[in-house]
Amino acid sequence: MCLMAGVATVDVTPPVGTWLAGFAGRYKGSEGIHDPLRSRALVLEDGTTRLALITNDLLSLSFESVDELKQMIAEECGIPPEQVMHNCSHTHSGPVMRRPSNRPGAWDDALMATYQRKVVGAVKMALADLQPARLGVGRAEVQIGINRRERTPDGGTKLGRNPDLPVAPYVDVWRVDDADGHPRAIFFSHACHPVTRAADNYQISADYPGRAQEVVELVFPGCQAMFGQGCAGNINSEPCGGTFEDVFRLGTALGGAVVKAAALATTTPDVRLGYVYERVQVPLEDPPSVDVAEANVARAKQEYEQAVATRGAEKAGGERAMLEWAQRVLDLSKQGATNLKMRYDMQAFAMNEAALVALPGEVFVEYQLNIAAASPFPFTTVLGVSNGCPSYIPTAAEFPFGGYEVDSSMRFYGATRLSPRCEEVILQAADRLLRQLHDGSAQEVARV
Repeated sequence: MCLMAGVATVDVTPPVGTWLAGFAGRYKGSEGIHDPLRSRALVLEDGTTRLALITNDLLSLSFESVDELKQMIAEECGIPPEQVMHNCSHTHSGPVMRRPSNRPGAWDDALMATYQRKVVGAVKMALADLQPARLGVGRAEVQIGINRRERTPDGGTKLGRNPDLPVAPYVDVWRVDDADGHPRAIFFSHACHPVTRAADNYQISADYPGRAQEVVELVFPGCQAMFGQGCAGNINSEPCGGTFEDVFRLGTALGGAVVKAAALATTTPDVRLGYVYERVQVPLEDPPSVDVAEANVARAKQEYEQAVATRGAEKAGGERAMLEWAQRVLDLSKQGATNLKMRYDMQAFAMNEAALVALPGEVFVEYQLNIAAASPFPFTTVLGVSNGCPSYIPTAAEFPFGGYEVDSSMRFYGATRLSPRCEEVILQAADRLLRQLHDGSAQEVARV
C-alpha cells in the first residue's frame, strides 16, 4: 500500500509567569524562556487506515485532558481516538498541565484550552499536508542517563545513581521521507528523564529533547524532528540538576545518534498500517486500617505545620500535597474500600514489521526492554508518558526496595500504592495486543 504522510508543528510555549511542573520544591512562576516548547503532529495513511502521532515538549497530561483533546480531533479531523497517539517528553521545565494539589493557583484553564486548540490545529495542518511518503526504521547506541534507584545500607532505595541496574542504551528512529527520499519527519525515542535542570530552574525549556530535535532539524533541513519519551521512570539524565550547558551537551549527543540511525535507515513506500487500543485495569493496594490512616494524617499535618512555620506556606507545597493525600486515603479507609483499580490505556501502532507501543505513566525501563524482547515484531519501540500519566509504574522486583517511585510518588498522583501485580497485568496485555496487531486483527480488538 502506498503511504501518505503529513506533518505540522505548533508553538506551545506558555507565558512567562506560568508555573513549571515536575518539582514540588518550586514555589513561584517561571521567570523567562530559555528555549521554546512545541507540539508536533505526524499523520500517516495507507489508503484504508489513518493514524496520528502527537509529541509534546511537556511534562504530562491527565487521561481526562487527553480524552478531551482526542474527542476534539475526532470531531474536527475525523480521526477516531484509538487512532491518535499522544506522548509527552516529560520535561521538568515545562508548564503545569495537570490540576496539582500542592500549588494553589498554578492550574490555568485558559492554558489547557489554548494547548488543545493548537494541537487540533496541528493535526488539521498535517492532514492538509498529506503527500506520498516512504517509511523506514533504525536504531543507534546512545545513553545519556543512568538508573536512579540507588540502594541504601538499610536495604532500601533513594534517588541517586545505580550503574548496576538496567538502562535502554539506544535510540529508536522512525524516518518518514517524501517520494524522492528526502526526510520529512524523523520520530525518535530514548528513555531518560529530562531533569538536566533542577527545581531551582525557573526558565521554560524543553530540556535535552529540545536540543536533540534541533540537531536533527539542522542536519536535515525541512525535516520535522519528533521526540517520544521512552520508559524512563527509573532513569535520570546524567547529570541530573546540571546547567543549560549540560542540556546542550546531552541533547547534542542524543541528536547525533539520531542522525546516524536516520542516515543509515532505508525507506519504502509500501507500508501497511494497523492499530490497537485497550483500556485495562491495574490493581492498587487496599488502603490501610482507619487507625493507621488517621496516624498518617496526624503525621502529615504536623510536617505541614512545621514546614509552614519554618519556610512559609508558599514553600510548603510538598507537605501540603502529602497532607491532602493522607486525608483522601483516610476517606477510603473509612469507606472500607477494597479491590481498587487504576485506569491504564494501552495502545500500539503497526507499520509493516515495526510496532510502536504507548504506555501511560512514568514506566520503569524494564517494561520497555521486556515488551520489545517478547514482541512478535522484529522492531518494537516502547513509549511511556503516553495518552495520560496516572502514576509511576514500577516492576514487581523493585517493590521490596521501596523508595520514591514505589512508596511516595503516588501521594502526588493522588491514589493508593500500586500492587506489585501491576507488572504481570501490563506485560500480559502488551503481549496479547501486539500479537493481535501482528496477526492483522488489531482493529477488531480496539475498545475502551
